[in-house]
Amino acid sequence: MVTRILVSLLFVFQLLTTVHGEQIPQFPWALTFGLSAIIASDLDQAGNIETWKTGVDSSYREFVDQTISYHGKRFLERGMEWRLMPDGRQVHDPFLKEDEARITKLFQTSVSTAQQYFVKRRNVKKDSVYASLFLPQLFNQSTRGAATFGAFPRGQCSKKDGFKKIGNTANAACYAYNLDRCERYLTPQECTTGDPQTFPIIRDSLNKDLGEYSGMSLRVSKGTEAYLKELQTFISTFIQEWGTGERGVTMAIVAMGEASPEAFSELLDITYTALGNNGATVYNTIDPSLVAAYGAALYARDTVLDPRFQEWLVEDEPEHDEL
Repeated sequence: MVTRILVSLLFVFQLLTTVHGEQIPQFPWALTFGLSAIIASDLDQAGNIETWKTGVDSSYREFVDQTISYHGKRFLERGMEWRLMPDGRQVHDPFLKEDEARITKLFQTSVSTAQQYFVKRRNVKKDSVYASLFLPQLFNQSTRGAATFGAFPRGQCSKKDGFKKIGNTANAACYAYNLDRCERYLTPQECTTGDPQTFPIIRDSLNKDLGEYSGMSLRVSKGTEAYLKELQTFISTFIQEWGTGERGVTMAIVAMGEASPEAFSELLDITYTALGNNGATVYNTIDPSLVAAYGAALYARDTVLDPRFQEWLVEDEPEHDEL
């Protein structure tokens, strides 16, 4: 159960530091890839967000397990990747050769399966479009490239298909709570002066031993108090390595991922305390397993309503029949 173990931990180590309509018949829908499920989501005409969760096949689970095992290494040969080390150095990601065609096909199949399920459950037309794709922070840029091509063969800015928003699930979770809005943190006057940046800065870390399920052996062998102490040490170290300046402007702690309410309560309390009670707000009113899908649905809506996205569209390359 490695997959669920890591999801339980990842949500809390993606601390979010803020450095600062029109109604249409049906908004396009969104896809959110998790480590153990894929969620389709959209807004209905009344403005409510609906979600549909689908399972994943064995090839996707195998890919996720391999991603976890080789965390920090790149999987594909698409472009050059860097990794920011705790001491600030930038180094090349270790290279791990993968079958790029196989991974792209994996995402094509996953998207197609989710689309079929969504169309059946939502009772919409088969040609209904999806406009946003969000992936776990654990997936690196190479994997994201394969997923993007698998989901959107014509790219993000196709005039024929419409704009497509692609990002990581932590950003989508923030969007679900409107954490991109300046007024969440500053006064109206402050928001109209200067250039406040309101999108979150995300730093993540990975621990395979202190998850809700992986930590059970530690709870049994050493006791719950010893387990919580090790978890507290890990989170405190993570925050200390972040840097005092960045910690001082941490404004939000967002619960995201799959874990029991009890596990989330423990982790959120430890994280809030480790930050030194600096006024950060804990956001956990939306189901943590669905919060990223909520934000993804809002992003999908904005690909239609936000005029910026329409301005970025370009004409598609002519299609030629192969002889």
